Amino acid sequence: MEFVSPNYLSEAFDLLDTRGKEFKICGGMTHVLRFYPHFPAELPPKFKGILHLGNLTALSECREEAGRYVIGSTSTIANLAADPYVARYAPAVTEAAMATSTPQIRNRRTVGGELGWGSYHSPLIASLLALDAKVRLRFRGESKSAGSIPEINAGSEETLDLKDFYADKLERKTSSGEEVICRKTKSNSQEMILKIILPEALLQRSGMFSFFRALTPKISTENSGVVVAVSGVVQNGVIQSARFVASGLWMWTLSERLPLEGVKMSDAHIFEKLYSFCDRYSFDSYRREGPSPNQLGLIVFGLLKEGFSGLLGR
Repeated sequence: MEFVSPNYLSEAFDLLDTRGKEFKICGGMTHVLRFYPHFPAELPPKFKGILHLGNLTALSECREEAGRYVIGSTSTIANLAADPYVARYAPAVTEAAMATSTPQIRNRRTVGGELGWGSYHSPLIASLLALDAKVRLRFRGESKSAGSIPEINAGSEETLDLKDFYADKLERKTSSGEEVICRKTKSNSQEMILKIILPEALLQRSGMFSFFRALTPKISTENSGVVVAVSGVVQNGVIQSARFVASGLWMWTLSERLPLEGVKMSDAHIFEKLYSFCDRYSFDSYRREGPSPNQLGLIVFGLLKEGFSGLLGR
């Protein structure tokens, strides 16, 4: 099996346009190796080679770019966790990156790989969804034959809201036969995630806040049953808006506004509002497994309370 690891975007695009159907695209490869312990021998026969993107330095940077902050798809989660701009303006993303797997895996796993895999318990996906992130994709071109001369139609690029990047759910099986359910992306596995985009107008808005919290597993290498990310705006000490995204092993993705408009950020009334909201909200349609819908509501409330307590310094 052929292994190709281009150093330049132009080379990767050419391979994608001319031979894209033949390649399995990989970045840090941590997710792939988890499900294919004898990689690449276990890959479907349609793949003739591996297109490794991990050496594309053009996609590894996190930087400001024309009124937005861009996270390159081959940036590792460890690099994202150490990014000072993200820590200042999007603390939920920093907290989520630090909560992703183990330090060894964070040093290898790429941001694009995390999004492409689509785990419901992914801290990073939840925090990016809460911050209205977008994703830039590169779709492969088509190679056609016009007589004896091959004709290649160049690929195209498109920017999608991250929430629209996922269409449904996808079942995968580990080498031991364990079933794992992930988000299914609208793009296929032979298309490239180029970068993740955070709008600076949102991040640098006066009074902007965000945080991430997760239900702590019994063992550090286990995946959390529920993860919660929140973003909002405070002006003159009063909450103007707040929304959260929750998902995990135990629940599908839930994105909802919090009933905190007009509440003072220093007011303990925040917790009363949050408890009432989580107690009355129907979690029935979002439950996957584990606790009952009512118990899920209490778990989400606990995570929201912990996050807001951190903001209030309590």
